[in-house]
Amino acid sequence: MGSAGNGVRWLRFGRAGGWRPSLAFDSSAGVEPSAGSPARIRGERSRRLRDRVLVARRSSLVARRSSLVARRSSLVARRSSLVARRSSLVARRSSLVARRSRGERFATALPIRS
Repeated sequence: MGSAGNGVRWLRFGRAGGWRPSLAFDSSAGVEPSAGSPARIRGERSRRLRDRVLVARRSSLVARRSSLVARRSSLVARRSSLVARRSSLVARRSSLVARRSRGERFATALPIRS
């Protein structure tokens, strides 16, 4: 069998389709292999695979970034709710302090930490 450069044409065979060099054509005529030579197909396949890998990597990066953004927003929400709770506690404590200073009874319902 000749190499790809010396006039060997590549033919598909079968549906499982490997490539067979066919010497039925004139192998002396120095014809380059047809567009479907295994090397070229391999190149196309590896390029397609590389593109797919790049797309997958990019989509995983996007997914990771969006999950980070979601986590950050949930942390921000939690922090704001904590801040709201703390401010409401501070308001309750200050009102209690005011009532106690006015001498109202039962103003010591909450322990006051200063």
